[in-house]
Amino acid sequence: MKASIVIGSAFGDEGKGYTVDAICSKNPNSLVIRHNGGSQAGHTVELSDGRKHVFKTFGSGTLRGCPTLLSRFFIFNVDVFYDESSELGHGHTVYVDEQSKLTTPYDMLINWAIEDARGDNRHGSCGYGINETETRHTYDKRFQIFVNDLNNLESYRKKLKIIEEEWVPLRLKQLALDLPSICLSEAELKNYLKRCEVVNSYIAKIKSDTLIQNWNGDLVFEGAQGLLLDQDNKQFFPHVTRSYTGIKNACELLKEWGIKRADVYYVSRSYLTRHGAGPMPFEDKNLFYVDKTNTPNEYQGTLRFAPLNIDLLKSAISNDVKNANSVLLTTNLVMTCVNQIEGSLKYVHNNELKETNDFSQACALLNLDNTYISKSPIAESFVKI
Repeated sequence: MKASIVIGSAFGDEGKGYTVDAICSKNPNSLVIRHNGGSQAGHTVELSDGRKHVFKTFGSGTLRGCPTLLSRFFIFNVDVFYDESSELGHGHTVYVDEQSKLTTPYDMLINWAIEDARGDNRHGSCGYGINETETRHTYDKRFQIFVNDLNNLESYRKKLKIIEEEWVPLRLKQLALDLPSICLSEAELKNYLKRCEVVNSYIAKIKSDTLIQNWNGDLVFEGAQGLLLDQDNKQFFPHVTRSYTGIKNACELLKEWGIKRADVYYVSRSYLTRHGAGPMPFEDKNLFYVDKTNTPNEYQGTLRFAPLNIDLLKSAISNDVKNANSVLLTTNLVMTCVNQIEGSLKYVHNNELKETNDFSQACALLNLDNTYISKSPIAESFVKI
């Protein structure tokens, strides 16, 4: 069994979905495993036959016929899955670990209220309630909700009532939000539970260990967000995500499953992007690249740009490989959007802005085992240099 781990090396939007699709195109008998974050991902895949999709909860190998496993480290969102499954159509296999945490509508509503209250000091949240779900789960077991709770909607409805009547007021008080309450109307609740019923009939809830023991193909771990947004990244806190965005979770699962080797693909565009609030070294407000996927949104704002930053990437990757947890890694760099760089490559090294016509020279500064580049959004352009 071959294992690959795809990790964003910057602030997200690097090309993780593209890389997963490229790996799956060569290994169609793969299981794509989401090992962190949740539906705040937006991983774009485009095929040569014209099909295109932005993946949020499904794995980015779906258009290749590869099934998805949403691990216990993935935060499941019924509404987002319902909308995405409607767009993709049925017939795609999605396994969900029984212990995957479940985001409720209340988590998202509180998330929106927090960001609205911050005004110009927003943290750059995607608005999908990731931090709120984690906070609720760690506060008290009474407020914990898992995917398995979808099996009994009457029982789940009672849990939602507890969330509304006990957790929401408590959380609003913790946040010092001057709101009387946050609740769902009877019609909204009824519609949500109907979606829960549909989604529950679609997904296959399993124990991941049992699935892997009987799996005969390869494993492709698909990360969300980027290393510079990791919850332990002190340099950019609090403008980070409530998730381990590197190899930590994937390597923990591999160790549990007795898999001792993995190829890790650290993905970066040939320039740096950041979607949302927070510091961005060497940001260039005159720099702009067309990106049809990352359109402005209420909570993330607009996509920002800077030259490729070797210093940031090298430091983040160096720290991340320390989380291998006894898994032997082969490290790979994947540089996407190379076709968008006209003429020489501008990059930051030793805190200085530099320029080169030798693309491979800049990539070599990261000291990884192999380098792959992409000159188009189609997997066929994925080549080793």
